[in-house]
Amino acid sequence: MLLTSCPYEAKFALGKADACPIDSALLGLWMNISYSVDHESPNDTSFYDVTAFNATEYLIEFSELRKGAVKEETNLRAFETKIGTVRILNITEIGKSQFSFYKFVFEGEKLNVSYLSDKFIKEQFAGSNELNKFVTKNIAEKTIFEDNVVFTKVK
Repeated sequence: MLLTSCPYEAKFALGKADACPIDSALLGLWMNISYSVDHESPNDTSFYDVTAFNATEYLIEFSELRKGAVKEETNLRAFETKIGTVRILNITEIGKSQFSFYKFVFEGEKLNVSYLSDKFIKEQFAGSNELNKFVTKNIAEKTIFEDNVVFTKVK
């Protein structure tokens, strides 16, 4: 049996949308290629085109290709929250009211991204402050973020 987790979702953000200015290093087109189990042939290619929505928020145009054909396209809005030195994007699909949270770390031209896991957080919180306190208290736990994905900057 394979146990997997999903991104934790909340009806509110982890912080305020105007707390951190846009980081120009995040802007641009990012790509990730996932491979089949045998690691020989590509399964899906994901593209995230990140632009500035305003001074503190990003517009992210997500598209996923499977064997060259468009599988999914979604528009997202995001902004950054910092907990200590950990940088987290609060991401919501445009037109939806649920947030998910992604830690990101730059390594040269690569971007490592992992999500706040619903396997670690099993409860819902009354508001943003409660969630932020919980994440702050547990930020050093190795399993709070899962599924590290590496993106390469295309342009």
